[in-house]
Amino acid sequence: MRLLFFLLFASVCCSQAYEGLSYNDSNGGLNYRFFKPSGFEKNKEYPLIVFLHGIGQRGSDNKRQLVHGGDFFISDELQSKNPSFIVFPQCPIGAFWNYEGETKGSLFFVEKIIALIINKYPIDKQKIYIGGLSMGAWGTFSLVNRNPWLFSKAFAMCGGSPESFSKNLIYSKWRIDHGKKDRIVPYSFSEIISSAIRESGGEVELNLYEDVYHNVWDVVFSDPTFSDWLNKE
Repeated sequence: MRLLFFLLFASVCCSQAYEGLSYNDSNGGLNYRFFKPSGFEKNKEYPLIVFLHGIGQRGSDNKRQLVHGGDFFISDELQSKNPSFIVFPQCPIGAFWNYEGETKGSLFFVEKIIALIINKYPIDKQKIYIGGLSMGAWGTFSLVNRNPWLFSKAFAMCGGSPESFSKNLIYSKWRIDHGKKDRIVPYSFSEIISSAIRESGGEVELNLYEDVYHNVWDVVFSDPTFSDWLNKE
């Protein structure tokens, strides 16, 4: 009971730290949560981190997407060393992190949200990072493939990508994590795209975990080396 109360309290505190917003245009829209670093200065530039959730966090409540990683990205450990703007878009139920034609699809709206934030806030354009878990990892590869020079770093947890994307993925520094006991997305998917990125001339750190299932994000978010990787120039 105490654990449940703690988790509910932590979830409420986390959601309160992020502003609830929505992007809309004639083609549709997307809900998202937005965190601004405390006391940010308009004449100073800051990193922007965009995180794409998994299939279980789809919805319209504009809260569920914060379940995994929401507290991590605004933690003192990360923000004290490298204050950053954080974006958590929420994919609607029944949709996926993808593109549909030339003007629709959830990833088109993610692009619009990123552009809006870059234009409105003091973002360091050399430090725009993208990442995600499971469905969000697949979306991360797709988003970077369509915007090869936008993201300086990208990270993918328990996902995969067509090898054909690799030539457009080499302009970002990658960290890819996967559990070897994953029964939903085989870890070989991460091995394949990691090899393809390297063969195309890109930089990738691949971490495989012997006794970890699909929930590799639990390991990554508690691993100090992940914070170090994000903070590293």
